[in-house]
Amino acid sequence: MGLPEEIAGRLVAQGIGTVAWSVGEIYYPVTAAGWLITALDFHPSTVNDQQIAVIPTGGYAPEVSEGTTHLTKPTFQTLVRGPNPNSTLYSSGVTDKVADVITALNLYQGTLEGHKYLDIRLTGEPSFIGRDANQRPVWSVNWLAMRSRTT
Repeated sequence: MGLPEEIAGRLVAQGIGTVAWSVGEIYYPVTAAGWLITALDFHPSTVNDQQIAVIPTGGYAPEVSEGTTHLTKPTFQTLVRGPNPNSTLYSSGVTDKVADVITALNLYQGTLEGHKYLDIRLTGEPSFIGRDANQRPVWSVNWLAMRSRTT
């Protein structure tokens, strides 16, 4: 599993939402209610307005000694899309969900899918980045993870 799936798994374990994975053009599962967590981009479903996307954004040089990588430093972004295009920016519940994501991830230390996470850190303030084509509010939160290859 890659970083997006590991982070999504942490969010699911903390009760933030349920997952939707894609294999090619097939997405599963899609639920009619609640927050949907996706890897790489928002799910194309019109059923779930409320979504959180986990997107890798690169990272920093790994720590290597004697030819062995001991610590990787990937960066990623969580995009949180609100449920209601007619709501005001702060009343749609999206800012509460941004806070939930921060609580679930910031300063996390533990194991996710065989990788030991020494730290996950917020790398700035959450930012409102606008509304999507359907006028749903979207917030961005950027992260740095420090993880080992094995537990």
